[in-house]
Amino acid sequence: MNIAEFGAKMSQEFEQLSPQNQKAAAYMMRCPEDVALLSMRDVARKAGVPASTLVRLAQALGHSSYVEIKRQFAESLKEGRLSSFSARARELQVRNDTLHADHHSSAIVHQHEAILGEILSRNGQDRIDSFARQLLTVDKLFMFGVRSAFAPIYQYFYLYQMFRQNGILVNDPGGAPSDILRKLRATDGFLLVSFEPYARESVAAARLAKQMGAPVFAITDSLVSPISACASNILTVPTSISSFFPSLVGIGALLEIVVARQVVFEGVAAIDELAATDKRLSELGAYWTKGKRS
Repeated sequence: MNIAEFGAKMSQEFEQLSPQNQKAAAYMMRCPEDVALLSMRDVARKAGVPASTLVRLAQALGHSSYVEIKRQFAESLKEGRLSSFSARARELQVRNDTLHADHHSSAIVHQHEAILGEILSRNGQDRIDSFARQLLTVDKLFMFGVRSAFAPIYQYFYLYQMFRQNGILVNDPGGAPSDILRKLRATDGFLLVSFEPYARESVAAARLAKQMGAPVFAITDSLVSPISACASNILTVPTSISSFFPSLVGIGALLEIVVARQVVFEGVAAIDELAATDKRLSELGAYWTKGKRS
């Protein structure tokens, strides 16, 4: 079980683990290099659990011993799965010398198909609907995503503001998002997208939102990601593919499902707002129409 497989299994089974096993699993996700390189006793000490907990966790995951997990984490480390973007890119180039380009492309396509299939199997329709409904109950919805996570959160914001007028995109070009977040109230909501490698700004923003008393809604890649401890509502989706950088396909698709369900839940109010949006866009001539000159 390499680190990616371990993360996927934890996303599905984390809530069913005992509190001690959860504590151990969370540490292993945060510090996979320690699992690969340190002794079981040292990992247990750093995780704050007895060494026997790691043995029980391994058995709960279907292994005969913790040594198997350590060995597979070490193999992942050697293969570059836990290393830098440059190391992953180098691995891609090495593989390209032994694989045809169409095989690599096909692998990525199949990986994306698997990621999309994981959306419902990981979260379930009821959980997704609950997440979407709760976002509609807040006074103001603050939305945040930095670095590559900005793309999916902006797409969601763009769609959301077509039928709801209480959305606020937190990302500040002036570099002071915390100033905007300090306007959060307990009756507002904070929607955050973050995945490995987790941006420091995202973790800080999640902690600040929780400190301000607002519910944190997280779209992330694991139930034990650094922002999960701050979140009251979490949806997860895998991001790992055969590339040097995580995939945004699953996160984008999950957010599109959420916003589509919200339109359904809003009923006539959503239709009225979208009709008004249609009218404004038409008056502005926002979209090119065949036969008309701009």
